Amino acid sequence: MVLRDTSGRGGPSLQNRWSLRTNLCEDGHVKGSEFLRKLQRLARRRGVRFQYEPGLGKGSHGRVWLDTASTAMKDPKKELGTGLLRAMCRDLKIETRDL
Repeated sequence: MVLRDTSGRGGPSLQNRWSLRTNLCEDGHVKGSEFLRKLQRLARRRGVRFQYEPGLGKGSHGRVWLDTASTAMKDPKKELGTGLLRAMCRDLKIETRDL
């Protein structure tokens, strides 16, 4: 995909920049349950182990494993912010675009 300057300011237009974003982070937030579903689908595609243990955390938190990597999981009913989502993906050694 070639980005062309249609904004007149020297960079790609706002429309083109937004079209490059992933579907998962469309509005900057994703629910924990959606994140778990996408992780499970990714694990099946890659043929690796996926496990979620809601009891292995304080309060409503749990623990997620993807292959040998793990991370703490916020309450699946609540939304995950962009920064938390990126940190969790980093802990699991995946890219957000992989989801």
